[in-house]
Formats: sequence, structure tokens, C-alpha cells
Amino acid sequence: MRIDKNAYKPLLKEIVEKIGIARINANRAINYSGIQLNFEIGELIVNKQEENGWGKAVVEELSKDLKKIFGGIDGFSSQNLWLMRQFYLVYKDYPKLLDLARKLPWGQNMLIIQKEKNYDARAYYLEATDKMAWSRSVLLLQMKSDAYKHHLLIPKQNNFPKSL
Repeated sequence: MRIDKNAYKPLLKEIVEKIGIARINANRAINYSGIQLNFEIGELIVNKQEENGWGKAVVEELSKDLKKIFGGIDGFSSQNLWLMRQFYLVYKDYPKLLDLARKLPWGQNMLIIQKEKNYDARAYYLEATDKMAWSRSVLLLQMKSDAYKHHLLIPKQNNFPKSL
């Protein structure tokens, strides 16, 4: 039995598209879970520091122990644990911003919380980065050029969802 190429090509194309969508969805789910984990680790650190009167030493100790337990996995440096703590403190009272932040990679999140203190501007950069798939370097460029202030005057438009 021979395969009709005219019928086969659309099938192949549809399957490739479904695989691509599934990969994107899987990456988003992994990223969401990782961002949520970082928030929860930050929360645990803050709460235990407050409960026990611990200072900076606990973060250093946690970093050493987590690196031993999860050797070979990046992300548990003392600097990153401090960033998780900061991430929690920034978003703990702002569930809407946290929901937006969960959609972005860690690097973009860190850039936004370190460079932007205004709630509305943070919301703009979080949402724009998600919708327009800005890389960290593009996000930084947008922040340096005050894209939020320009957006207030003339909202940006794109065809990214249509392109996907």
C-alpha cells in the first residue's frame, strides 16, 4: 500500500504543530513550578528568620547544605537564595503580580524586581515580557528606554499571538 503524499503532508504538519505546542506548554509548566518553588523557598527563609531571630548565616548554611544534597543542580547559591527571599518579599502582598511573574523565567523576574519599584510599571513589564516573549536583553533595553512611560502615551501593539 502506497501512502498518498497529498494526504500525508497535512498529517505530518499537524502532528509537528501539536508536538511544538506540547513542548511550549511543558516548558511553561516547568517554569511556573520553578518560579512557585522559588517563591515558597523565599517565604520559608523569611518566616524562619523571623521566628528564630536568624540573620544572614542561615542563608549561607542553607546554600552549602542544598548544594551537597542536590549536587550538580544550579540555583542554590547563597546569592540565589537571597534573590528568592527578595522575590517573596516583593510579591507576597501582590497576588496579581505574582501570577504574572510565574509566567516568566527567573532571569526576567530578577531584572524586573531589581530595576523597577513601581507597581504599575512592574505589571506592565511582566505582562509585556510574557505577551511579547522578550528575552532578558530585550527586557533590559525596554526598561532602559522607559517603555512603560512610552506605553502610557502610545500602547505597543504586536502580532505575536497571531504568529504563534
